[in-house]
Formats: sequence, C-alpha cells, structure tokens
Amino acid sequence: MPWQKQKPLFIVFEGGEGSGKTTQTTLLFQRLKRLGRQVKYNDEPGSTSAGFKIRNILLGSQGELDPLSEFLLFESDRSLDYKQNIIPFLQGGFDIIQDRNFGSTFAYQGYGRGLIKTHEKIMKIVDETVRQKYYPDIIFLLDGNPAQLMRRIKKATSFEKEKIAFHNLVRKGFLSQARADRKHWIILDATKSQQTLHEKIWQTVSGLF
Repeated sequence: MPWQKQKPLFIVFEGGEGSGKTTQTTLLFQRLKRLGRQVKYNDEPGSTSAGFKIRNILLGSQGELDPLSEFLLFESDRSLDYKQNIIPFLQGGFDIIQDRNFGSTFAYQGYGRGLIKTHEKIMKIVDETVRQKYYPDIIFLLDGNPAQLMRRIKKATSFEKEKIAFHNLVRKGFLSQARADRKHWIILDATKSQQTLHEKIWQTVSGLF
C-alpha cells in the first residue's frame, strides 16, 4: 500500500563530472515511484523546450561564452524550469528529484570560472530571484577527486574537456557551499559503490516521510 502523502519533497543531487549523481538521481526517483509517491524526475539544464535550446548553446559553445554570459544562460534555463516544472509540480503535491540546481552554477561559474570573486552579489541576487522561496529539502553532494572520477567518463562535453585545474576549483566550490550549509547539504563519498550510496541516501530520505 502506498505511503500516506505528506509534504512534497524537493531533493537535489550535485557533483562534478563522473560523480555518479545522475545514477543516484534515477535510483531515488525509481524507488519513490515504486512506493506509490507522486514524483517527477528533473534535471538541469534543458528540462523545458526553450531550456533545451539553451542547453545546446551551453554544451556546444567551445569556449565562445564569457563567464557572465554562461552564468546568465544557466539562470535563464533555471527560471524557465522553476516556472514550468518545479513550482507547479511541488504545488501539485509531487516530489521533485533533481539532477543539478543552483549548487552547480555557483561551483562551475562561480568558482570554476571565477565569478565568485567579481560578481558574487549579483549571482546571489539573480539566483534567489529565479528560485523564489523554493529551496531544496536536501542537497546530496557526491564528492571525490576529479582526476579519479573523470576516468569514468566515456564521451566528454565541453565542460568535461576543461583542464583538471578547473575541475579542482569546481570541487572546491561544491565543498564550500556544503560546509556553509550543513542543514541542507550532505556530502557523500562518490567512490563508494552505487548500491552503498543509494542505501545511504535512502536512509536520509525515508526519514523525511
């Protein structure tokens, strides 16, 4: 029998390239669905029709975009996603299980591209405006050494082709956010097995029902 529906959950998975976050997002989505909960799988960028076009620009730019333009495109995609997917589904009682959110933007564009040094205030104002009052209940960060995790990647995107120094900065950005907000962020060892990670994630999520 499905569990009694309670407050919808908003759960986000974050991590660098090759961290396995998409796998864990999928596993949790499938498990919640099997239990009879109303649940939507969502990812960034590209979860809307216009957002998919933005995604193609971002992933195929080959270094043509400056950091601020890149940031604003990601936020444009997020604005569409919140208005068309996240807010309506949460208001409709659905759980949202999300692959990437604002944490990635601050890690990649903020730390990786260096915007956190020059445009931190603008980044926060824009992102908070886009997300409104909707903050994730939990953000799982799958953390690991980028040099080790990226060996898992078979086909590289423009971000995955960046030098290891960039990915080290991205990792620093993720960890900085997680350590500053231990109420919402949970750091997990991305080198553990898929099943070990999933069960650890499930222990936390099942405690929210």
